[in-house]
Amino acid sequence: MMREEVRTADTSARSLLLKYATDGFLFLSFLYVSLRVLFDYRAGGNSWKQGDWLINNAAGPIRRGPFGSAIISISDWLNLGPLAFAIIIQISLLALTFATFRILATSIRNPKISIILIISPAIFAVFWVADPQGSVRKELITFAGISLYALGAVRANWVLLWLGVVTFLVSTLSHEAMILFVPTFFAIILFSGLHKTSATHSMASIAVIVSFSIFAFLFAMRHTRLDDTYPICAMLTERGIVEEICGGAISWLSYDTAHGFEAVSSRLGLVNLGGFLIAYFAALAPLVYIIWLSEKRKQGVMALILLALPFFPLYPVAVDLGRWMSFHVFSA
Repeated sequence: MMREEVRTADTSARSLLLKYATDGFLFLSFLYVSLRVLFDYRAGGNSWKQGDWLINNAAGPIRRGPFGSAIISISDWLNLGPLAFAIIIQISLLALTFATFRILATSIRNPKISIILIISPAIFAVFWVADPQGSVRKELITFAGISLYALGAVRANWVLLWLGVVTFLVSTLSHEAMILFVPTFFAIILFSGLHKTSATHSMASIAVIVSFSIFAFLFAMRHTRLDDTYPICAMLTERGIVEEICGGAISWLSYDTAHGFEAVSSRLGLVNLGGFLIAYFAALAPLVYIIWLSEKRKQGVMALILLALPFFPLYPVAVDLGRWMSFHVFSA
C-alpha cells in the first residue's frame, strides 16, 4: 500500500514538473519571439515580417492588398503609425496563439504527450525561435484561427469556434496560401466529433470557410502581380516608414511564378535536399510517436499524410521550405 502511494506521488510530481516545463518553454518562446518583433520595430520594420502585412491597394487591387489597406486605414483613424499598429497586432496574435495552443496541449491527460507536441523542430514555438525571420508571418493569423476553432470544437464553445472562423477568414484575405489550411478544419471536425456534437455549427462553419476561401483565392488569382509597386511603397513612406520596408514582400509583387521557380531550382542540390528530408523526419517524429501511442493509428497516419498534400504546391514556387514544413506540422 505504501509503495502504491509513493508511486502515485512520484507520478504526480513528474506530471507537475512536465506541466511546469511546458508552460516555461512556451512562455520563453513567446517572450523571445515578441522581443524580436520589438527589435524589428526599432529597426524601422522588416521588409518580410512587417512589409508583407502592409501591402496595400494604393497601386490598384492586388493580392493581400485589402488586408494592408485595412491596417493603414485603422492606424490613420487611431492616429497611430501603420508599422506600430502592425506590431501591436502581431504581438497580440502571438499571445493569443501561444495561450490557446497551451490550453489545447496541457488539456491532454498524459503530460508527456503535451511536451512532445511542442518539441517538434517545425512547430511554431520552436521554429520561430530557431528562425526569427520566419516568425510572425501571415500564418500567425491562421494559427490563431485554427487554435481557437479547435478549442471551440473540443469544448463545444461556439463563441471561440466562430471567433476562430472569422480570424481564419481574415488570414485568407491577407495571404492567398492560407486557403491551403481548409482541410485542417475538416480534420478538426472529424477528430473532435464536432459533426456529432453540433451538426449545425459544423456544417455552417465549414460552409463559410470554404465559400470565403474560394472568394479569396479567386481575388488573388485575378490580381496576382503589379508592374510598379511604387504607390504601395509611397503609401508607407508618407507615413514615416523607411523605404527599406519595400525591399521584400512588396517588391516580390512585381515577380511572376517563373521567378519563384528559378529561385527554388537555384538552391536545389543533393546536400540541400538531404538536409531537408532529415529535418522533415525530425519534425514528424514526435507526431508519429503520438500516433503510435493512440488507439487510432491508421486514422492518425492517414491524417498525417493527407494534411501534407495541400502544401505541396508551395515548394516549387517559394524557397521558404521550413515554413511550408511548419504548416504541415501545425495542422497535424
